[in-house]
Amino acid sequence: MASASPPRPAVLCVLDGWGHRPDPRYNAILDARTPNYDRLIATCPQALIDASETFVGLPKGQMGNSEVGHMNLGAGRVAVPDLPRIDTAIADGSLVAVAAPQAAIPGITSAKGPNPRPRFDYGPEFSHGIISKTLPVALKDSFRVLVPAVDADGNETSGIRLPDIAVPTATSMGWAVRSANAGAGGELCYLDGSSVPFARTKAEREAKHDPRPSLEERYSDAADYAAKVQKAASALAQEGYLLPEDVERIAVKANSIAW
Repeated sequence: MASASPPRPAVLCVLDGWGHRPDPRYNAILDARTPNYDRLIATCPQALIDASETFVGLPKGQMGNSEVGHMNLGAGRVAVPDLPRIDTAIADGSLVAVAAPQAAIPGITSAKGPNPRPRFDYGPEFSHGIISKTLPVALKDSFRVLVPAVDADGNETSGIRLPDIAVPTATSMGWAVRSANAGAGGELCYLDGSSVPFARTKAEREAKHDPRPSLEERYSDAADYAAKVQKAASALAQEGYLLPEDVERIAVKANSIAW
């Protein structure tokens, strides 16, 4: 027979900013009188949590902070911020000096490369926030500029690959180049991107000498395409990058595309 007494409440207590160090020297927690804390440690289950460096998505050697701690607790996983993602992308080769499709794509004029980022001399006190050279002097060297690597289609391979990129119908680029008719031909257009659709059929692709597989070579039919889009969106939702309503919206859009 089940007991009629209500269950005892359970409390999960996370001590934010309460460090653990057995060494008593300069240790305010061990020096303080903490009867309640001592009783809880003696009578309740407890565990230590690594709350710095890569354990919480920060670069190696960087201490944790309240914002990162709350973000990880709320996400229920290691929520990696931008800076460590950049470090990882440099280490694994996802960021490269020049990115271009493996074969020439009809209709695409490749950029000469990313815009350079020269270094400037603002004076000897610049590290203290003081600009003593109001007309800075350009130095001979420049900052290293890296861009995302691309696959055979010319789509970026790094970062968060949204369904439009993971299940593509075109080559989508975050850049565009100026036409020679407009002057400065081949230079990057400011804040402009570009998109070059795939051919619908293999025959159309071959007629255009397009190295990218056509839609009919990639997907058996529209339903196959829509299913792959939904799978890619669901994977992003599981990682916390999309909401369920986003997945539904993306799936509806994929099912409405006419081939």
